[in-house]
Amino acid sequence: MRHWRWAVVIGGVLTLTALPVIAANRPVDDPSISPSELTKRVIASAAQPFEGLYRTRGGLRLPDLGRLDDEVAPFTGASRVRVWYAAPDRWRADELLVGAERGVYRQPDGVWFWDSGKRRILFSGRDGDEPV
Repeated sequence: MRHWRWAVVIGGVLTLTALPVIAANRPVDDPSISPSELTKRVIASAAQPFEGLYRTRGGLRLPDLGRLDDEVAPFTGASRVRVWYAAPDRWRADELLVGAERGVYRQPDGVWFWDSGKRRILFSGRDGDEPV
């Protein structure tokens, strides 16, 4: 006779644990903006500084690719990226890892690439104009 109480408790726990999964898989609202209008807005925002943090979650199921694991990680797992943008020649993006970060830092004279986990840094000098 008391079995129905356990059914209510188990049903409540299952509902509460399923809510985050349901919320995460809910489709995003369509802003009804055309691709050409979106392109115009993106180009017009080139002079607008911003900073932010975004999260990605890739759902692509791939077999073990060995040496290419770092390259396909954005498509197969979750990541957090912190970005800063001041101008077309001054911006920064860091992928936040467990105990480390991997990033790209753009300065007027070139681009810095680093991976603090592997203790690697690389500078690539830039000359002339760059496309948007």
